[in-house]
Amino acid sequence: INAEYGGSKKGQFWRTSFMDGPFSSSIIKRLFILQKKCIRIVCNSTSKINGSFQHTKPMFFKLKLLTIFNLYNYFCGCFGMNILKYRSPSKIYNFFVISERASSNKLILPKYNSSKIMNDSFIYNSSRILNLLLDNDISYASSSPDVFKKLLKRHLMNRQNSSLPVLCVDTTAY
Repeated sequence: INAEYGGSKKGQFWRTSFMDGPFSSSIIKRLFILQKKCIRIVCNSTSKINGSFQHTKPMFFKLKLLTIFNLYNYFCGCFGMNILKYRSPSKIYNFFVISERASSNKLILPKYNSSKIMNDSFIYNSSRILNLLLDNDISYASSSPDVFKKLLKRHLMNRQNSSLPVLCVDTTAY
């Protein structure tokens, strides 16, 4: 996985080689299967019971690990919060649009002509994630970075462990 934060390629802030759109490629699904195999090895649950493997969802929760799908949400949320909180780097900060309503820290989602461009956009995805977190009383504006990261991870872990869909992706069964 090639993940970059302010990497050497100009204009590329957060881009991963497995992102053809949010988790639509077969590569990310294969990485998820590999991640589940690794979890089974770590939990010593590699044998089949009645012809099938044990579900990994409880194993992820027990080990307090996020799935590869939620890692993307986590990093988009963390990077987006840091950019908005510190207004740096300013070239990226300027792409975010904060609602002008008095008590709202909601971000206005950018509009794109193509769904592929929209799905690949860090600004769009982090704005969407931060807005969903605001709806769940997790504010990027009033929390310290450490507190925000802990709240975000706890929220993602709870969503991951429940039967509810994850923030912005439709995952397969664990």
